[in-house]
Amino acid sequence: MLSMLRSNLYRLVKTRLTWAYAIVCVLLICMEPLVWFFTASSSASYGDPLNPTMTAVQMYGRTLGSGVVFLASVYCAVFFAADFKTKSIKNVLQAKGGRVSYALAAAVTVLVVQVGAMVASSVVAGAAYQVLGFAIAESSVVDLALLFCQFLLVSTAYSLIAVLFVFATGNETLATVATLVVSSGLVESFLRVALANVFADFPPLRDCLDGYLAVQMNLLSAGTVSDAGGIAAAAATCAVALGLCVLVMKKRELAK
Repeated sequence: MLSMLRSNLYRLVKTRLTWAYAIVCVLLICMEPLVWFFTASSSASYGDPLNPTMTAVQMYGRTLGSGVVFLASVYCAVFFAADFKTKSIKNVLQAKGGRVSYALAAAVTVLVVQVGAMVASSVVAGAAYQVLGFAIAESSVVDLALLFCQFLLVSTAYSLIAVLFVFATGNETLATVATLVVSSGLVESFLRVALANVFADFPPLRDCLDGYLAVQMNLLSAGTVSDAGGIAAAAATCAVALGLCVLVMKKRELAK
């Protein structure tokens, strides 16, 4: 597993995909404060347009919810689909237990991508907001920790689902499209509407649908951390997605 992880980390640094993703993310991050700075013209915005204010939690929430973690799931799908596209996956899995090791190495790689994206985005955003004159009010360490932890859980869940699509299909286009649909929240929105009446008399499942990943992402983008149930749902999704990734890789036919 460690050799596979080292190989993945080496590719993360060397592949042009990483730098393309980084450039797009920087543009997204800088666009957010620029838009608010030039359009803040009423009290409904972040205060005085010449001295807009927000809390640190709001700033980081808007930054990470601007599309950075959404794109990270697409990045992960394309990154691992390359192994199937070039058929190098068959060489990687020659060793005994290679399939499980590959799936676990992929999960750790996803975690590295998400943490790296969140840290880099936070640094860039902090600099951008300060340069544009935003007055950033301090937030408590606990609030910031909860925000980042939940962002990490939700974004990792989406990325593991993306990797699952890759393992299941081995097709970059199908996996990318499926990732876009799921990570955008379209599937969850459809399920909430379609099943609202079906499970109206079953509060636990209804509450789960009403507080699942897409809803949590929207709350986090506004600087609001959801309750313990939402955090548990995101953590459970990560665990289930990881288990399915291992299972699919163990059963996956790689002869073609």
